[in-house]
Amino acid sequence: MKKIILNGTLLLMSCVVALVIFEGLLRYFEPVPMRLKGNKIQLTTNQTLIFEPENSEAYSKFDPIIRHSKNSLGFRGEEPPLAFAQHLSIMTVGGSTTECYYLSDGKTWPDVLKNNLGKNFNQVWVNNAGLDGHSTFGHIHLLKDYIADIRPKIILYLVGINDVGLKKSNPFDDSFINVAKFWSEQPDPPSLWDAIKKRDGVLAALSYYSETANLALNIARSMKATTSGMGHAQLDMSTLTQVNVSEEIREKELQHHREEFLPSYEARLRQLVNLTKKVGIEPVLITQPALWGDTIDPSTGVDLGAISSFYGDRLDLYNDVTRRIGKEFGILVIDLAEMLPDDSKYYYDMFHFTNLGAEKVANLVSGKLAPWLTMKYPGYAQ
Repeated sequence: MKKIILNGTLLLMSCVVALVIFEGLLRYFEPVPMRLKGNKIQLTTNQTLIFEPENSEAYSKFDPIIRHSKNSLGFRGEEPPLAFAQHLSIMTVGGSTTECYYLSDGKTWPDVLKNNLGKNFNQVWVNNAGLDGHSTFGHIHLLKDYIADIRPKIILYLVGINDVGLKKSNPFDDSFINVAKFWSEQPDPPSLWDAIKKRDGVLAALSYYSETANLALNIARSMKATTSGMGHAQLDMSTLTQVNVSEEIREKELQHHREEFLPSYEARLRQLVNLTKKVGIEPVLITQPALWGDTIDPSTGVDLGAISSFYGDRLDLYNDVTRRIGKEFGILVIDLAEMLPDDSKYYYDMFHFTNLGAEKVANLVSGKLAPWLTMKYPGYAQ
């Protein structure tokens, strides 16, 4: 019995020592960049991630080596210039279709947009503040807690796709919603016991004090997001099957979105526009395109209408809200959903852009944005 107790004690002490060493390594090196510190957003700054997709047909639309860099603000793009107020400063806000997580630096549509605008305007600065998975829930808090202090002249909001069927924040938005207020209101760091009582579990509470717990929490959330269908993968168009939805079921589902989800999306988008204007930033809305059209895919010959027209009809409801809010506020709406052709060469799945797609998006956006910029900010026009 004494031997068993001794061995158990040694094992326990070894585990404790290993955890202490692991905790120290995480604090010093931060080998895994994480956006969430417990339930508050923690933007990763001054880091470059390198991805090397498998050399296979399944990754043929990706670069063989992908470099994804964050600047000192925690966003993609150039560092803020010293004379910031004198620049034509633009930030793009959205989810993964804005961040372009798996497109290399310089190939995202905000990067190409910056290059396009630089041909006709002086002192252009563009930063990509897209965050994978974020909906308008996250955009509102990102604006209030970060971007309002940076004060760019313009924000381009590419919105809609992550708000489909959403009445409360998704796992990627939860960094701000429900819990950020609790932490910001504490005059001193709350006790661990108070955090456990008030927040969403022991692991979330521990994550504010331990990098090991924070890593475990982020892994758990990542797995949850992936199993919810929020991950990234290249689709083989030939394997997609026809979606047979009767007109009755189709209309019932669309009506469900009209009644249950669209009013809250409209309220959030209205709040986002109001807040943006209130802090002295000019908002521009962009509708969300997707490979969900009632047409034949020019690149593969696949009948998109047979596999995706229902999903396209659903997304159209949200894009209609975006158009309507833009009209209500008298602000520029770039109807990218209408302009971007339904062609799989522009997408690696049903809504994430390839390099070619990002370039096409940037060209379409700059084509609509440039005349508006000339009118609003004539001093920067060449």
